[in-house]
Amino acid sequence: MAGNGNINYKKIEIRNGKQLGVTSYELRVTRDYTLTQTQSSNLQIFKLRNNYQLMDIDYLLMLQAFRNATNNILTPFMESISLLAISFWPFAAAVCLYWCVDKKTGIFLLLNSSLGNIVNSTLKNTFCVYRPWIRDASIIPAGDAIHTATGYSFPSGHTQAATAYYGGSAWLLYKNKRFWLCAALIVLLLLTGFSRNYLGVHTPQDVAAALLCTSCVVAFNLMILNWIEKKKNNDLIFFGIGMVVLAAFICYIRFKAYPTDYVDGKLLVDPAKMQRDSWGAAGMFAGLLCGWITERRFIRFSTKGNLWQKIMRTIIGLTPLYFIYNYCYGWLVESTGIPCARFLGMFIPYMIALTFYPWIVKKVKFL
Repeated sequence: MAGNGNINYKKIEIRNGKQLGVTSYELRVTRDYTLTQTQSSNLQIFKLRNNYQLMDIDYLLMLQAFRNATNNILTPFMESISLLAISFWPFAAAVCLYWCVDKKTGIFLLLNSSLGNIVNSTLKNTFCVYRPWIRDASIIPAGDAIHTATGYSFPSGHTQAATAYYGGSAWLLYKNKRFWLCAALIVLLLLTGFSRNYLGVHTPQDVAAALLCTSCVVAFNLMILNWIEKKKNNDLIFFGIGMVVLAAFICYIRFKAYPTDYVDGKLLVDPAKMQRDSWGAAGMFAGLLCGWITERRFIRFSTKGNLWQKIMRTIIGLTPLYFIYNYCYGWLVESTGIPCARFLGMFIPYMIALTFYPWIVKKVKFL
C-alpha cells in the first residue's frame, strides 16, 4: 500500500458457521511500502517488507499510469477480450464441435473448462489471496472490470477459461498443422491474460498460475481421453473417479475455514459468496460427467450429416441453449436463493448440450 495512514480492522475466524475468535488490528502504512501491524491482544509489533511482492503492484501501477495517459483508449478493447473468455461463445463453439464435427474434440474442450474450473476454485479458496486494490488502495481497476472480478484473486479465472478453450484448441490445430490458426489462438490467450493485468484486477502471478495449472489440466485430459478409448469400461472408471473428486471438492469448499477480514466495518471477501460460486463450478463438472457418460452409454448419436443438416442442427440447438446458459443461472439463483441453485444453473446447460439435444438429433432425421 502506498502513502501514509492508519486503518483499523477486525479479523474474525469462522469455521462451519461458528465464530472461533476475534482479533483487532491497527495498520500503519508508510510511504516506503513498509507495513507495521500492532495486534491489540498482546501488543506484538512486527514489520513486513517484501520487495518481490511489491514488484507486481508496481507493474500494475505502471499499466494504470499508461491507461490514464492514453485516456483509457485501450480499455474497451481489453474489457471485450477479457469478457469473451467467460462468455457463452467458447462454450457454444465446443458444443458445436461435439454436435457436428467430432464428439471427442468437443468433450476435450468442455472437460478442459469444467475440470479446470474445479482446480481454479480449489486454489482460489485455498490461498485466499486478496485482489490488487485491496492490497494497495492506489490500484484503481479500469472500466467495469471490477464487477466481474469478484472473490479472491489467485489464480485468474478468466485466464483459466481462456487456457481451457483457446489453449486446448491451439494444441489440436498445431497437431493438424494449422499453424496460423494455432498462432492466432495463442495470441488471443496471451491477450486475455494481459488484459487482466491491464484492467488492474489481477497480478502477473495470478495470470501465470492460471496459465500453468490449466495447461497441466489440458495435458492430463489429453492423456485421460486416450486412456478411456483403450478399454471398454475405462469410461465408467473415469466417471466414478470424477464423481469422487467432485464430492471431495464440495466437502472441502463447504467445511474449510476462511479468513474474514473487515476494513472500516466492511467484509473484504464474503466466504459464503465464495462457497456459492464454487457450487457453479461443481454443477459444471457434474453436468459434464453425467451428460458425457449418458450419451456415450445410451444415446450414441452421430455427428454425420450434410452441410444443411449441420447448420440447422447448430441453429436449433444453440438458440434455446443461449437463453438457458445466460439466464437460467441468474433466474434460479434469484428465485430460490439456495446454494444448489448455482449448481443447477450450470448443470442443466451441460446436460441439455451433451444428452438431451443429442437424443433429439438422433430421433429427428432432418437434423
